[in-house]
Amino acid sequence: MAMQWDESMACGEEEIDRQHQALFAELPPLLEACKQGKELGEISKLMTCLENYAARHFYTEERLQKEYGDPMHLAHKAEHDRFKAHLSSLKELLIADGATIRFVMLISYIVEEWITRHADTMDRSFAQFVRERKKC
Repeated sequence: MAMQWDESMACGEEEIDRQHQALFAELPPLLEACKQGKELGEISKLMTCLENYAARHFYTEERLQKEYGDPMHLAHKAEHDRFKAHLSSLKELLIADGATIRFVMLISYIVEEWITRHADTMDRSFAQFVRERKKC
C-alpha cells in the first residue's frame, strides 16, 4: 500500500492540508524500520512520533473548529479520539508481539484508510464551513 499524499486528499484548508501531508510522511519511516527488522525500541520510538504528531494535528484542527464555531466539533473530536485509541492499541500490539506482518498491515491500513476517509469527509466539511464563515 503506497503511503503518499495525493492532492485529491486535500480538504482545502491550507494549514490542515499541510499537516495531513506531514502526517503521511511519519508513516513510511515506521514501516521501513519494521521491514528492515530494526530493534523494537527504535520501532516503538517511531510509533511514538506518529502518535505525537497525530495529537498535535488533532489539537490544531480542534482549535480551529472552536475558533470558527464549527457545529460538528464534538463529532470531529470523537473521530480523533477513536484514531488515537487505534494508535494506542497498535502500540500495545507492537510491544506484545513485535513488528509482525500483522502489525505492519494493520497500521498501514488504519492510518491510510482513516486519514483519507477523515480528510475526505469531516475535514473537507470543516474547510467548507470555514470558507462560508469567511464570506460573512
